[in-house]
Amino acid sequence: MMNENNVETGGCLCGKIKYEFNRKDVVSSGHCHCKDCQKITGSGKATIVFVPTKKLEINSDSSVIKGFHIRCSYFDLHPPTHSIVCQS
Repeated sequence: MMNENNVETGGCLCGKIKYEFNRKDVVSSGHCHCKDCQKITGSGKATIVFVPTKKLEINSDSSVIKGFHIRCSYFDLHPPTHSIVCQS
């Protein structure tokens, strides 16, 4: 959700992970329909937003964070992108 300061905020459904970033820091974004992204999201597509790690603020209890790599066939991600997933 964007506010008047151009800051995007969001989080997981249970609310234990929250993130924010400024829209001006977005490097790229898009939708991917490859099989890997469909499996990861459980839907027909993944919406992917690329933000430099240093520009992404994550507020959460570290016990609920699980990291993994996305291997996307559409976006040429080398090395694979790190993502954060809520375990609760």
